[in-house]
Amino acid sequence: MQRVTFDSSGEVLAGDMYLPGPSTGGPRPAVVVAGAWATVKEQMAAGYARELAARGYIAMAFDYRSWGRSGGQPRSMEDPAAKSADIVAAAEFLARHAAVDFDAIGGLGICAGSSYLVAAATVSPLIKSLVLVAPALPTRADVRQNLGGEQNMAALIAAAEQASAEYERSGQQRLVPAVPPADDDRAARESYFSDPDRGLIPEWDNTFNPASWSRWIPFDVHALAHRLAQPTCVVHSDVAVNPDSVRAFLSKVSGPVDQLSLDGLSQFDFYDQPHAMAAATGAAVAHFSRTLRPAGATALFDHLAASEVVTIGTITTRGHVINTLVGAVVVDDAGYIRSQHGAKAKWYRRATRVPHGFVIHDAARFPVGFSRVTDAETIHRVDRATYRKYGGKVRSLLLRPLLWRTRHHVLKITPQGCPTD
Repeated sequence: MQRVTFDSSGEVLAGDMYLPGPSTGGPRPAVVVAGAWATVKEQMAAGYARELAARGYIAMAFDYRSWGRSGGQPRSMEDPAAKSADIVAAAEFLARHAAVDFDAIGGLGICAGSSYLVAAATVSPLIKSLVLVAPALPTRADVRQNLGGEQNMAALIAAAEQASAEYERSGQQRLVPAVPPADDDRAARESYFSDPDRGLIPEWDNTFNPASWSRWIPFDVHALAHRLAQPTCVVHSDVAVNPDSVRAFLSKVSGPVDQLSLDGLSQFDFYDQPHAMAAATGAAVAHFSRTLRPAGATALFDHLAASEVVTIGTITTRGHVINTLVGAVVVDDAGYIRSQHGAKAKWYRRATRVPHGFVIHDAARFPVGFSRVTDAETIHRVDRATYRKYGGKVRSLLLRPLLWRTRHHVLKITPQGCPTD
C-alpha cells in the first residue's frame, strides 16, 4: 500500500493506493473506492480496495475533504457536491499516475458513496465504469420519511444554515455523533460501527457536522439517473437499505446495468463480512474486466478473431524480442494462443519464462501478458473455438487429436497498455 496526497478544490486529500503484484508490463486499470456516509478510508473502502488489488487492479481508498487525514474545514461535512468533486479529483490523480491506464479507470461506491460516485461519473469522462455495492440511492420520499417529514427537514436546514453562519463568524463548529450508541449489548455486537473488530477503529472519530443538512437534504441522486451513461453493476439485497429506491433509480439509468441481488445480506454485511465482500468483489471484477479494457484492447481482440495467423513477440531472458506466427482465437472477450508442439516450442518456453510481450499488427505493437490456462472448462471452450475457426476441409481430420495433445499448452493473452508504433 502506498500513501499519497492530491488536491481537490484547493484542499489536500489523503489517499491509500493498494497495488497488485509486480506488473508484467504496461499500465493497469484502476478503481476509485468511495466509502460510506461519515466514514474514513480505513473502514469499508480499504477492505474493497485490498480485494480489488488482490485481483490485479490498482485501487485507491481516500478520505474526503474534512474527514480523516484530509484537509478541509469545517470538519465532518457530509456534502454531496464536495464529495463528488473529491471522487473526480481522485480519478484525475490516478489518470496522471504512471502505473495507471488513464483510459481504464472505474469507480466502486459503497452505501452513500454510491450516490456520490454517480454524481461524479455524470461530470467526469475519466470514470468509465461503476460498481455500486449496497447503494444508498434515496428518493425524495425516502428522505422525507427518514428525516420525519417536510417540517423537520426545514428545521434541520434552518439549523444548518445557522451553524454555518456561526462558523463563518467565530470559527466555532459543533460536532455530534455520526452513529448514536447502540441501545443494548446485542445491538452493539451486531453493529459495524460499535465493534472494535469491525468499524470502530482508532482512525474514525464518529463525528458529524449538523451544518451538513443544508447541503445533503437538497441532493437528489435520482435526478441524475438519466445522465448516467457508463456501464454500471449493482450488488444489493432486499434487506439492505431502501431496495425499492435502488430499483427505481436503475429504471431511470440511461446506460447498461447489471444487477446481483444477494438474499439475506444486511447493509453492514456488505461493509466487511467475508462472504458478502467476496460475492460483491467477484461481481465487480467480472464487470470491470468487461468494461475497463486497456486502450486498444478492442482493436487487439478484433485482430485476433479475424486473422488466420497473428504475429506475437516473445522476449528472451536477455530482453530480445523474437517474432513468431501462431494461431489465435477469442473466447468471452479474451484472447488465446496455443503451442502446436507443446512445451518444446521455443516461443512457448520464452512466453512462460518472461510472461509479457507483444502482438504485432501492421505497424502497431500491442503490449500483452501471457498466462497459462489450467481451467478445464476454459480449455474446452478454447478447443471448440479453435475447431470452429480452423477445422474446415482436410485439416479437420488432424485437428481433433492436435487439440487434445496441446490442451495443456494454452496461453491467455491479456492487454497491458496502449499500442505503440
